[in-house]
Amino acid sequence: MLLAAGRVPDARDHYQRAVAAGPDNAEAHNNLGGVLGALGEIDEAIRLLQRALELRPVYAEAHFNLARAFAAAGHRDDAVRAATIADEEATAAGKLRLRDQIRVLLQSLSR
Repeated sequence: MLLAAGRVPDARDHYQRAVAAGPDNAEAHNNLGGVLGALGEIDEAIRLLQRALELRPVYAEAHFNLARAFAAAGHRDDAVRAATIADEEATAAGKLRLRDQIRVLLQSLSR
């Protein structure tokens, strides 16, 4: 809700507390990684997103966030790999809106 309200710093603080309270919580790592990626803290975002995927290997949202972070860091091949996995997982789970967002990213990476 904090993100939807545009309160990114507050969301960051909330997710940092969630990661500290639940170091094995994949969702908390994904959420904080996504926020940090949006804030331009790409290296830390990548680290957190990779941890989310260690905790929960099949996780379309985390693969998508990781793909976006890799793209922001200029790691195109890594971004394509992560986005391709995200696309497969989102499709298998019937997450069509997420799949469509992933495919937009994949198209932008193919240019």
